Amino acid sequence: MFVPRAARLLSLTALLPHWADDMIDALLGTDAIAQDAEAAVRGPYETELRDRGTT
Repeated sequence: MFVPRAARLLSLTALLPHWADDMIDALLGTDAIAQDAEAAVRGPYETELRDRGTT
């Protein structure tokens, strides 16, 4: 699985205050990515995660 370098930045946001994390999410558009996910496509993936106990 490929993880873009930008993902490293997202993992560092856990160390920031909540307002700073929100600002970075807004700048990167991460909320839009999650909202645009198609339920029909994402459904089987989420079911598999639940079955594995990773959610």
